Amino acid sequence: DELRRQFALNLKSEILNLKFLVPPKIFCTDNAAMVAATACFHQEDYYLPTTLPPSAGPYLKNWQKIKANASLRI
Repeated sequence: DELRRQFALNLKSEILNLKFLVPPKIFCTDNAAMVAATACFHQEDYYLPTTLPPSAGPYLKNWQKIKANASLRI
């Protein structure tokens, strides 16, 4: 509340005749948190299989041999 009050006062003192509206806090949510939560649920539902196909075996054994290379291009 204090931050909102100070922000509004500073804006109004620098810009005359400014109409500055801030919605109530209940309508101001952190969009990043909502996107992250949605991604988490989406990943759990669609990308985490309960079993892996037999063809995944060779790849699972070699994942620790992967070397990082920051200069690769897509």
